[in-house]
Amino acid sequence: IESLRHLTIEETYELSDAILKSDKQEIKKELGDIILHIVFYAKIASETNEFDIADVLHGICDKLIVRHPHIYSD
Repeated sequence: IESLRHLTIEETYELSDAILKSDKQEIKKELGDIILHIVFYAKIASETNEFDIADVLHGICDKLIVRHPHIYSD
């Protein structure tokens, strides 16, 4: 995972540049690249039984609920 770190940072900068240029097609491409990295990290972690993509997605859902209880309350 650590060996991918610099590549993920590079993709994030590329997304940032696309946003500053308001280049919607490039934003779409760079978002896809970042999602690819996320899936790749999760796949690597799943092979050592640390976590998988479902764990990552459940974490996002939990964070949304905590941050926006006015939307996700009972």
